[in-house]
This record gives sequence, structure tokens and C-alpha cells, in this order.
Amino acid sequence: LRKLRPGVLVCEAPSRTFFDGILGRGGLAARICNDLGCPILFGKGAPSYKRLVFALLPGTRDLQLADTAIDLVRLLSLPLVLLQVSLPEYVEAPDSQTGQLAVEIERRARLYGLKTETQKVEGNPVRELLRLVTQTDLLLIGRRRALRDSFTSPDVALRVARSAKGSVLVQTEERR
Repeated sequence: LRKLRPGVLVCEAPSRTFFDGILGRGGLAARICNDLGCPILFGKGAPSYKRLVFALLPGTRDLQLADTAIDLVRLLSLPLVLLQVSLPEYVEAPDSQTGQLAVEIERRARLYGLKTETQKVEGNPVRELLRLVTQTDLLLIGRRRALRDSFTSPDVALRVARSAKGSVLVQTEERR
């Protein structure tokens, strides 16, 4: 696949073997996301989408994924929902850079005459995303390049992609 250099790769929903889960490995999906420099669409759900949901999580600041979201919204004529999920303040300090990313995405969307809806929720990112995203949504979520997916360092994007009702587009941030 690396030789083909795809623009996007469509896969079925990722799964992990029992031993990958016990050992804290990300599984095949993590290896694919880490090795390819393109977005990976884990297809599930409806054949057409009602809205595009962009997950804003602490620690992911990829403007390339933001541009992908805006391009998809324009191409598919969908409403753009920015879903900002943060951990409770007693667990982690507020991440101001995530708010700055939301402002930048809204600014870029306005350049194309697009309106955005912003939702802010607090709680477990995986649980909140699974609760708020429906089968007819296309969820865009960024992730850091990681080999681990354990209790102490979860790979939120792949955990959501495994359990989501709808389709999830995962993009791994480029190395800096």
C-alpha cells in the first residue's frame, strides 16, 4: 500500500486480538494508520451522511485534518459540527490550544461561507464521542502516531472507530 500512495484508504471497522488488548498493542489498525500517510475511513453505518462531526480532543492539533473536514463539508454539502471533548478539570488542566484550533477551523470555514456548530462536552472522550455520534454521521478524528493502546495511554481514535455506530475517518498526525 505504501508504494501505491493512496489518497484515502477504506477499511472495515478495526478489531484487536485478545492478546493485543492484553499487551496494550494497537493491533492491525494502528499499524496501518502509522505506516500510511493518508486518512483511513473505517466504514460502518449509513450509505449517506447527515452531518460531519470533527472531534477536537486535547493533544491533537492537526490543521491538515481541519482542511480535510472543510473540503468534505463543501464536497458533500453537509453541516460541520465541532465536538470539543475535554477531560474533567480535576483530571487534567484545560487545553487552551484545542480552543484555539476550534477558532481557527471556524475562521477557515467562514472563508468558504460555511457555518459551524460547536458542542463542548466534558467526560471520558471515548464514551462521549460514542454517545453523541449517530449512525448517519461521518466522524473525523485525529490521532498521534502510537503503538500502544492500553488503559494508561489509550488510542482514543481507534477505540472510537472500533465501537462507533457510524463511519469514522482517522488521520494520523505527521511526525514533527
